[in-house]
Amino acid sequence: MTQAAEIICYIQPVTAQAAGTAWVDTAKTASVRRTVTSKREAVKVIEEAKEIATAITGKMVVKTMARAIAGSRRPAGVKALQGSQVVA
Repeated sequence: MTQAAEIICYIQPVTAQAAGTAWVDTAKTASVRRTVTSKREAVKVIEEAKEIATAITGKMVVKTMARAIAGSRRPAGVKALQGSQVVA
């Protein structure tokens, strides 16, 4: 079985997240999506999302999700990268 996952990083202002805005609300949320085959590639995608969030004025939340691609398993260690971080 191959190893591949889709990494999705949602970037949203802290104020929108606090107000309960959905992560899929494209008016207030940007996203970075990439297909990765290793944890190293996943970390690079997350770093790219953090750079984008830093370039935007104000505090931003980067929420990372990882899901297996049909017929594949997530690469080792990728699931542990899921979560949210505040980037100023």
